[in-house]
Amino acid sequence: MASCRRFSQLPSRYSKGQVPLLGSSESGDRPLGSHQARRTLLLENAAARGDVEWLQALLEAGVEVDATNVFGQSALFVAAWRGHAKAVALLAHFGADPTLPANGGCTPWRAAAAQGHRAVLRVLGGTELSGDQGVPCTGNPAASETTEGQLQAQLLIPDSVPHPGAGSWLLECCVEENFLRRLDMLGQALPVPAMEVHRRAAQRLFACDAEGWIVAQMQEVIRAAGYAEVSVSPWLRFLRYKEAGARLASHVDYQWLPGYESSAFPGYAPSGGDTTHSFLLFDCS
Repeated sequence: MASCRRFSQLPSRYSKGQVPLLGSSESGDRPLGSHQARRTLLLENAAARGDVEWLQALLEAGVEVDATNVFGQSALFVAAWRGHAKAVALLAHFGADPTLPANGGCTPWRAAAAQGHRAVLRVLGGTELSGDQGVPCTGNPAASETTEGQLQAQLLIPDSVPHPGAGSWLLECCVEENFLRRLDMLGQALPVPAMEVHRRAAQRLFACDAEGWIVAQMQEVIRAAGYAEVSVSPWLRFLRYKEAGARLASHVDYQWLPGYESSAFPGYAPSGGDTTHSFLLFDCS
C-alpha cells in the first residue's frame, strides 16, 4: 500500500538535525508530522476531533492506520467512541480494522453503543460479532454493585493538615465481589507495554473505560459515601507486581492520558488541570 510505504520512509522519532521529508509539514492547524511517532499522534487527534479533512491529509501522506496508543486504542476506535461517523467511514475506507479492540477487549462497536452513537453503529454495521470472537468482554453492570448499608467512610488526613496525603479517605466494603471479579478479569487481560517489560517492582498496565461501567461504579461509591458529585476519569492503570509483598518507591501519582487528551492542541488540554484524588483499590481478603 502506497500510504504505508510513504510512512515507512519517515524516521521513527525526532532526531536533532533531521531534514523533514516532502509533505511532512508541522505548520498550520492541520500538521502532518515529520516522524512516525508524531504522525501517529496527529492521527489520534484528528480522529478525536472528527476532522475529516485533516484525517484525509494524514492518510494520503502516509500513516499506519491501525497504530494504537498505550491504551490500545486505534484512530478508528477513538472516532467511534467520540461519535464521529464520517471519520469512522473514512478510516475504514483506508483499511482501518473496525473490529480491532482496545486493551481489555472493548471494540469500537461497543464503545459507540455505550455512548449511544447510532450513526457510528450504522457505519460499523455487523462488525460487532466478528470483533468479539476470543476477546474478553467487560460488559455493563445491570445494577449498582455498591454494598449498600455496609459502606464505611473514614477521613484519614484532613485537608487542613500540611501533609502530602491531605484529603485522603478510607472507604471500606464499597463494592460487591462481582464487580471485583470483573475488574480482576480486565486486569488479567491487559497486555504489558514494551516500556514496562523491564520494570523491577511492578508493571503498569493501561485501560480506558470507554463503556463507562467502572466510572459509573466509582461515582456510585462516592455518592453512597455521602460526598458531592465528582468527575471520574476513565483512564485506568493497573499495577502488576512481580513478587508478592513488593513495594513501590515514593512517587507523585500523575494522571496518564492518551495524546489526543493531553497534547497542546486547542480543546485537548484537560479542563482544570490535574486530578484531585487517586482511587486506589485494595483487596484485603
